[in-house]
Amino acid sequence: MSINTVIIIIFLLMVFVLFQGLYHMLKSPRDNLESQKKLVRSLTWRIGIWVVLFGFIILSKQMGWLDPSESMNPANFQKEVDQRDK
Repeated sequence: MSINTVIIIIFLLMVFVLFQGLYHMLKSPRDNLESQKKLVRSLTWRIGIWVVLFGFIILSKQMGWLDPSESMNPANFQKEVDQRDK
């Protein structure tokens, strides 16, 4: 399993938990304490998953598992454009 696949799976899990929180927010009346607890729990999970994802991306970059594209570097951008035009 590649690093990109792991990042996509974690991201999709985060989106799933976000929509789960949206579901709990829309389906319940505002005075239902149990539903509010489910909403807070799902949004807390989303924040936790985001922290794990961010940490995993930073760790992957530091360990050399993830190699970002150099096209975003302004110094190398013009070189890549010139190579593509040839």
